[in-house]
Amino acid sequence: MDIIIGSKNEHKIKEINDSLGTSYKGVDADIVEPIENGKTLKENAFIKAVYYYGIYNKAVIADDTGFYVKALNNDPGINAKRFSGGTPKDNNNLVLKLLSGKKQRNAYFKAVLCLYINPSKYYFFSGKVKGKVITYIENENSFGYDSIFYCNKCKKIFSTLSTDEKNKVSHRGKALTKLKRKLENE
Repeated sequence: MDIIIGSKNEHKIKEINDSLGTSYKGVDADIVEPIENGKTLKENAFIKAVYYYGIYNKAVIADDTGFYVKALNNDPGINAKRFSGGTPKDNNNLVLKLLSGKKQRNAYFKAVLCLYINPSKYYFFSGKVKGKVITYIENENSFGYDSIFYCNKCKKIFSTLSTDEKNKVSHRGKALTKLKRKLENE
């Protein structure tokens, strides 16, 4: 099946291809991204999938991911990418600032993927991973909130994991495992 990954984010495209054992292309750099105005991760994944399907006229894998911090009333949540209005580093710094002095640092990532084959055939897959926010930035060049997230299951900070290690335990990795099973049966 000819599939496009509904993203320009090289980290995400690599993570998806590594997990699926594929070499699908991401969205062309000159394509304007859709407005993600859904109220849930599922709605945003669907918005992206439908949008890119309309442009490329081929199957699309699109996702939306949220980062939920209990002590922040589950913010940044669905607005993880735009939380500070700045860069990923700004997002991490804002979360750390808001958590300053707080003992409760439980957090989780959730991802929802949409495999959109055509307007009458699409599927959703989700994954979640629990952990906590550490008190510093482990690696400023890492992906999203990985540099401040300690994974309970693997007992490591996400930014210190290899791609293989991360794909086995991460929210997106769990959702991609379900998606891979579906693709094998299509």
